Amino acid sequence: MLILWSGEYLTGKSIGAATFPKPMEYLDFDDHFEMVQNARGKDGKPIISPEEYAKINVHKFQREKAHRLQFKTVLGGKQAPAHTAEAPQMMEKMNTILSDIMNGTRKCETLVIDSITVMFRLWKEAILSVNGQSQLQIPDYGTLETILYGQFIPTLKALPVKYVICIGHTDIEKDEVTGRVIEFPIGPSRAQGKAMGKEFDEVWRQEVSGDKYIIRTKKGGGLMQVGSRLDLPDMLESNWKEISKHCPK
Repeated sequence: MLILWSGEYLTGKSIGAATFPKPMEYLDFDDHFEMVQNARGKDGKPIISPEEYAKINVHKFQREKAHRLQFKTVLGGKQAPAHTAEAPQMMEKMNTILSDIMNGTRKCETLVIDSITVMFRLWKEAILSVNGQSQLQIPDYGTLETILYGQFIPTLKALPVKYVICIGHTDIEKDEVTGRVIEFPIGPSRAQGKAMGKEFDEVWRQEVSGDKYIIRTKKGGGLMQVGSRLDLPDMLESNWKEISKHCPK
């Protein structure tokens, strides 16, 4: 099952994903998995028990160098910003992990990518670094589309994993003619963010309702571009214990 789990920052998406079946491979692009480790429920107990945590293999995708702030704009330049040099190596690290899962070297029931928002940013930086550019060009967005629909999503669907969870954040756009406001996941570009949901089995929108983290699974107005092929109940509490009651055995 391929899940796109989106919402605003700090609304419990990562914690909810970490409750899914183990063993788990967790690709941490946002550098806040410690928040998941330390999260506690209303009873004061860890949401992810030490026994569960021991079955989560966390991969960090953070920069290892400091960079000076540069404010010079170079149009059409052939030199990529220095900070982009780490992006190709991080993407190769991700390729290796996905290949290991595919060939069985890494066995897991759940793969979490947290977050694809940051991962997409690294894709753009990798393009700049590999091609020696100071900024993205129009053809580069075609490359990003090819990577997303021709390589990344098909690879995730082919993995021998029960649950693949892509955690993302949301963007909002207003139609200037109708005044309608729509909300959609952040993609490599705005157009791709609006369209990519159709490629997933489940598209959930995370919210906080009172003292609970919940997921929206039914479309409700312009702000909700969500959907569930499993016909999951709306406003379902976002943890595996509740979600599993409505998933095929």
